[in-house]
Amino acid sequence: MTTRIGILFEYPSLNGGEHSMLAVLKILSARSDIELIAICPEVGRLFDELQSVVSIEQWYPRTSDGVRKPLDLLATELASLCRKLQLNVIHANSLSMARVTGSMKLSNPVRSPLDRPITDPPVCDHGKQSPISPGLRATGHVRDILKLAPTAIRALNGNDCLIAVSNAARDAIVSQGADPNKCQTVYNGIRIPTPAPPNHLLLRSVGIPDHAFVILNAGQVCLRKGQLDLAKAVIRLIPNHPDLHLLHLGERYSSKEESIQYAAEIEQHFENAGLRHHLHLAGFQRNVTEWMQSSSLLVHTARQEPFGRVLLEAAAAGLPIIATSVGGTSEMLRSEIDAVLIPPANVDAIIKAIEGLKRSVDRRNELALSAHARVEAMFSPEVSASQFIRLLLDASGLEKQPPV
Repeated sequence: MTTRIGILFEYPSLNGGEHSMLAVLKILSARSDIELIAICPEVGRLFDELQSVVSIEQWYPRTSDGVRKPLDLLATELASLCRKLQLNVIHANSLSMARVTGSMKLSNPVRSPLDRPITDPPVCDHGKQSPISPGLRATGHVRDILKLAPTAIRALNGNDCLIAVSNAARDAIVSQGADPNKCQTVYNGIRIPTPAPPNHLLLRSVGIPDHAFVILNAGQVCLRKGQLDLAKAVIRLIPNHPDLHLLHLGERYSSKEESIQYAAEIEQHFENAGLRHHLHLAGFQRNVTEWMQSSSLLVHTARQEPFGRVLLEAAAAGLPIIATSVGGTSEMLRSEIDAVLIPPANVDAIIKAIEGLKRSVDRRNELALSAHARVEAMFSPEVSASQFIRLLLDASGLEKQPPV
């Protein structure tokens, strides 16, 4: 019997959570006992990547002006779509979409206090509000550590299983009322790339001179990633280390005014110090591994991090790491063995860590080799995919399938 599984995405963008799910789908798509269907917006980078991996069904949880539809409306629309696709399992790839799948499973779908009232709910083909398919199971990924409202917890508990990316993420939702019996941890996995020498032409393309000591930061530009803390540290270091250059890969996705100002403030700090030529904003890049293999050090200054994929990528690429000890980071990397872990929001600690590793190439190599070995041994994408599909098949109540 073939198990039909829908994977639900909210955004068309391609960030850590989407990359992690793509790695799993590429492995699972080879199995004959399951059929995977991505449910996502038919536009953007995520759609482009998914096309060659699985079949796709369009899904637009937001209006044309970018406003998320009310939760009970989304639950009703999703129930109708699951019936149309004859799914056995629907899996949400984010916490926000897990609220939708969980609400859909509840007899009285949860409505957030922020939701707009619905006077005319959408109807299915039979002219009444769409019920869920008999036997449909719902699961969801927990990729964030957030303070949640009681209504959000109730919706999450409507799922048959919740898959957290780290014990820290699992503990965070359980402490707020999520059913511990439904919450499991499955670490993300990553493939080890082929070693390669630095590509100086790549660095020159964004204005970085040869022989620069390149500090890389990668990820979405936002307050919780702490890039301003790193900017302040690098600016203070440059007078004594003029070969330092800060390279950032990634974009700002939020259109909130505070996010716009935060991104602008990073550039303004370098401008005010007369050091703008030491800051290099490369934007979104697909060949992240090549940039990592061309850099000297990854400095990840997040103030909240459930299980940063960029850390897995850096370790796999052999790039030494400085990271804040938040969320699930210490589950991935051991302090002073695989990486230098420092407290969050501490510019002095960032400066001390960078200076310490910049002085010693032997220490950088020691950390990089240890992290590389740990990731290769513990965070295989095959193991991640096997654990993930086993939880989905268990939740489905169907006959258990053999591992990947």
